[in-house]
Amino acid sequence: ARVDARAAVRVEATSIEEITSAAANAGVGESEGIAASASFYVIPTDTFAYIDNDAHVSSSSGKVEVKANGSLELVSVAGSVGVGLNNVGFGASLMTLVHNDNVEAWVGSGAEVNVAGNEGLIVDATSKEDLIGISAAGGFSSDTGVSGAASVMALVETTVARIEHGAKINEPSTTQTETPNIRVNADSRTNIVTVAGSIAGGGNAAVGVGADVSSIV
Repeated sequence: ARVDARAAVRVEATSIEEITSAAANAGVGESEGIAASASFYVIPTDTFAYIDNDAHVSSSSGKVEVKANGSLELVSVAGSVGVGLNNVGFGASLMTLVHNDNVEAWVGSGAEVNVAGNEGLIVDATSKEDLIGISAAGGFSSDTGVSGAASVMALVETTVARIEHGAKINEPSTTQTETPNIRVNADSRTNIVTVAGSIAGGGNAAVGVGADVSSIV
């Protein structure tokens, strides 16, 4: 491909996910009361912006931008209550997020990019996640109460900005009066708030378990 522009050139890819979910359940029984709820998300996202291999891009009076932007905003709540009047009350809840995110911006091998002005070439990859996960459970009985809650987040984040080997940037030109800048920037930010809580009450025995697990690679 060949692009010859008098003004600025922008190649941009943007991915935005905004998710709000709630899962709730209750179970009440004269003998046993059992309740369970789950909120489960698997989100693979690829956001790529690039000047392809061997492409020619020129801007005679402005900058050239290659930008990839990815964002995820998630609010997820899972809750359950189990009440057994005489025997067993059991409540369980699970909130799970698996997010495999690739945000990349690049200038390909063999590409030629000619820019003018001091703004020059910008290759920028930005990834941002704002995540809130809440899991709560309760189990109550005059005999035995059992409850369990878990919040699990597994994040695989790849954010890359690059100029590949063999690319040519700003070849000498007698028409240019300023020296252009080159900026290559990758920025990844993740904010997580997770809560896992359980409560159990029983006349004979009560067991409550909560687990909060997060992994970022």
